[in-house]
Amino acid sequence: MDQNCGIFISNVEKGSKAYDGGLKRGDQILEVNGTNFENISHSKALEVLRGNTLLSVTVKSNLLGKSFCPTQRFIPFESVSWQR
Repeated sequence: MDQNCGIFISNVEKGSKAYDGGLKRGDQILEVNGTNFENISHSKALEVLRGNTLLSVTVKSNLLGKSFCPTQRFIPFESVSWQR
């Protein structure tokens, strides 16, 4: 059985709203538009992210940029709408 360690950001495009909002590679996505991402499948996470044009994202910063879980899933944040 795979241990689900969460969904993490793999890339943030410079100049994007996500970049301007402070998202960084390695940040863990905790919630998007009220959907808990702590125990979500990779495919469901992509469905939630791609199914919305406006995202309210709660993240846990990874200040060290290191992976602590061999099964963590990464999602590129190349461009998203971002609200503060």
